[in-house]
Amino acid sequence: LDINLGEDILEDIKVRACFVTTLSRARQWQIWCESSENENKEDKNVEPPEVGEPHFVYALNSLNGGRHLNIPSCIRELAAEPLFTSDNDHITIATMVLRSILASPIDVRR
Repeated sequence: LDINLGEDILEDIKVRACFVTTLSRARQWQIWCESSENENKEDKNVEPPEVGEPHFVYALNSLNGGRHLNIPSCIRELAAEPLFTSDNDHITIATMVLRSILASPIDVRR
């Protein structure tokens, strides 16, 4: 499937489909992801967190004869996780914002 999506459509998909989940729910998803990647049979029995819908359907009506884009629930909830997960330098989006605020002059902080 080769579809060229414009910036406006991609932005609409991000706004409608992706969201930041709670910390406890993100941990449940992380446990499930790690267990599904693990080789041990005992760990494979971990159930994914309960979801209202298995996937989000985004209609691509104007493209390719009215096709639909199905986005799994786990991707919807975990799309923002890299922003809050620290790397080897322990940097997240929150630490970058904090460092920027601390580096700015006091009179421009609001």
